[in-house]
Amino acid sequence: MRRAIVRGVVLGLGIGVAACGGGVGDKVRPPDFTGKDALGGSAPSCSGRAAIAQPYIVDLDDAARGSLEAALAKKGAVIVAYDCASIRVLNGCKAPSSAYEFAGVQRKERVIQLKSRDDVAANLPFSGGKVSGELTSGRTIDLATVTIGQSSVVLTNPDRKELEGPCEGATHYVASASLGAFSMRRGSLGKVAAVAEMFKMGASAKSESERLDNASDGSLAACLTSRADSEKPPEECHAPLRLELQPLKGGDTPAEALAHKTPKKSADHGKAKDRARDKDAVAAEVENPCPEGFVFANETCTRQSDLPHVCDPKNRAECAEQCEKGSAESCYNVATRLGKSTLPLERAAVYKKACDLGFADGCGAQALYTSPLAQDAKTEREADAQFTAKFEPLWRESLAAATKGCDNGSAESCEQLGSILDTSVEFPHFQDLAASHRAYVRACKLGSAEGCSSASYNLRSGHGVKQDFATSLALLERSCDGGVTDNCLDLADVLHEGHDGSPKDDARALAIASRLCRPGVVIDGCFLAAETAKAMGKDDKLVFTLYKADCDGGGSWNSCEILADHYAAGRGTAKDPQKAREIWKKACEEYEDKDACKKVGKSGASSKPAPKAAPPPSRKR
Repeated sequence: MRRAIVRGVVLGLGIGVAACGGGVGDKVRPPDFTGKDALGGSAPSCSGRAAIAQPYIVDLDDAARGSLEAALAKKGAVIVAYDCASIRVLNGCKAPSSAYEFAGVQRKERVIQLKSRDDVAANLPFSGGKVSGELTSGRTIDLATVTIGQSSVVLTNPDRKELEGPCEGATHYVASASLGAFSMRRGSLGKVAAVAEMFKMGASAKSESERLDNASDGSLAACLTSRADSEKPPEECHAPLRLELQPLKGGDTPAEALAHKTPKKSADHGKAKDRARDKDAVAAEVENPCPEGFVFANETCTRQSDLPHVCDPKNRAECAEQCEKGSAESCYNVATRLGKSTLPLERAAVYKKACDLGFADGCGAQALYTSPLAQDAKTEREADAQFTAKFEPLWRESLAAATKGCDNGSAESCEQLGSILDTSVEFPHFQDLAASHRAYVRACKLGSAEGCSSASYNLRSGHGVKQDFATSLALLERSCDGGVTDNCLDLADVLHEGHDGSPKDDARALAIASRLCRPGVVIDGCFLAAETAKAMGKDDKLVFTLYKADCDGGGSWNSCEILADHYAAGRGTAKDPQKAREIWKKACEEYEDKDACKKVGKSGASSKPAPKAAPPPSRKR
């Protein structure tokens, strides 16, 4: 599950533990944005492993932030080289993906106070040496932020070897960026100004003792005009404040990928209401996003571990303790770790605490387990006249929680909201298909591949909205980028066949299907890739390799039969009549295939089910 980077009352400072070295410091333009050299001993240390990171970037200079804004406005994921104290945008490095989409959130205003070099090093890592130099006895660095939305791309963690262009040192891609405005100044211990006062001071900066260079961006007045349902940010309130960085994978070659035997699950787990029926569904836990030696507490990374902070999700006792102290993420981890015997409403109560404390994903999880569909029912709900009356209060509570989380920027909550409003059997008076579609679209904009999938299906089928095949195809592609592999298969099939009025594009179809051609990824991926390659007149060796991968991986039996013909004719491989005969014999004896029986000189009747065919042109996901 994708973490929502905008919390109900949280700015969300903190940086992840990321890879050190490995080419990150190589001299490639643009230069690193870093303060680790100036900080010296106060700089956070890296663990040496790439992990999710959430660096706060207001300490970048104007040019660096402008460069980042420009990169986010282009199509394709932004690839970066990142460690604990530096970040470099690799402008020429590309990963196949859709564009970033903006989604507004409930406006969040916050002022934090950084009191020590450690505070600055952990929370303002990219020019920390310069900013920490502003700290003197009794002085602080005060930061006011207004968050009004986020810009997200839908993309599974790509493999480094899938990247194109100059990508030396690449460690992460930008999954999303929170947007808004900020004002930063020198302050005093024990004196914390309000947000409005901070922006006013930043604008005037009459006192030299309060002034900082490059210490503000955006207009508070402009931010006040933004709404959670805004389609775009206000003109003077779209500065990137914080990034969510997802680590890149290690880098399998195609041959290594085909050799993998561990199946990979599709990211398509069905709509949220279907997941609600699975009481044992477990979401991703929340880990500490701070550098080693720091905990996430009071919206900052700090060494004060006595404060309520994000727990180690594997330490149940710590999570329970920190939840009781008021850590929203720790409450979320507690709920996620509850045993299978836990009743849905018991789990929902703990997620509700996370939601009430400001963690937006907690609201979506609360809605999921509060839903009547997650409760035990001994009769068929469709035939139980008492079902609606008995469970309507829970349905209303689930609807309210999903709405709250969705407004606060949780893609998971928006998925659940779309599901609730899409219901037609259990609670028909709640049905609002147009609003459901809007919720799925919002989930998609917030980075949910499943939200894109549901919205694409609605537009393709005309479910509650006017059919729009062009937009449906774009959402299908976005969902595929996010790892819904069945949708990748649908997308490749549409491009190969030209369904729904879409122009044929075999080159794109082959590229997409080839990415699916790995054991356990999706049935028929290699088959479709082989069929497309053959239609394009590609080299016989490539076509043979793809059919063989599908046959060996347990895909379509059609691939095995075609493979036998290749062996018999020596097409794309060395001629091998014996291998061809072995396949035909199996088809005759196990599938009673008449043509195969004739080829091995036996008689057979087709009394068994026909072998699997190529994938259908379109399916509901």
